[in-house]
Amino acid sequence: MNNETFVERIKVCVYDVAIRIVKSNLKEVQGRSPRKSDLARSQWYNQLSDQDRAMVDEVIADSVRSAVFGMLMVIDGVRPIWDGDEPDGACELRYRTEDGEDSLLTGGNNPLGDIFLATVPLEE
Repeated sequence: MNNETFVERIKVCVYDVAIRIVKSNLKEVQGRSPRKSDLARSQWYNQLSDQDRAMVDEVIADSVRSAVFGMLMVIDGVRPIWDGDEPDGACELRYRTEDGEDSLLTGGNNPLGDIFLATVPLEE
């Protein structure tokens, strides 16, 4: 696996799924004992106009995009997570296959965050 393939899998398995789950739960709350807050949000969302629901859906996508991008920036070493002024270590992401093949996905000239933004660009 290379970093482009990794980011594509993150898009499909994390980004797309998170958006789908949040929107689905807004449309119809799942579970036997849903929280009152989930029921209230669902009722509110379903009473919105189509235009307002579309705006909420855009906010959901922007929020998920921001969270995934931020995490990838941390993994890339671009967004600091250490205490103090100086780094006390670095993140490194590897993908190891079942047969032991090892691929370093960070540290190259093509950061994961950049690949992700090219895959899921910010809308204007």
